[in-house]
Amino acid sequence: MNGNATFRHQNVALMSVAAVMPDVVTTSASIDDRLARTLERLRMPHGLLQRVAGVHERRRWASDQTFETAAIEAGEKALAEAGVSPPTSGSSSTPPSPARTSSRPSRCACTRGWGCRRRR
Repeated sequence: MNGNATFRHQNVALMSVAAVMPDVVTTSASIDDRLARTLERLRMPHGLLQRVAGVHERRRWASDQTFETAAIEAGEKALAEAGVSPPTSGSSSTPPSPARTSSRPSRCACTRGWGCRRRR
């Protein structure tokens, strides 16, 4: 082993993958509109940001949405697409966690979000 965790699964199927996009959208056009006076003063054309960066819109999470609520929503969406009901106690799957906002594993947040009770 090279130090990274290695798992070998047998008789396992990936039934669904789902993602949730942030709700707040900022378009390049709206940024251009906010910068209109500055762009005009600098004699720069409207739409330059989109042409140079190639980005039409940017997304960010609403102030009341956390990583955990997004993970719960994505988990519910994946389960629905796979035709599987949420687990009733505990969970054996862990959603990917690109950014840790707390020390609790994502799967705990998801099972709490689905109304699961902790096993004792």
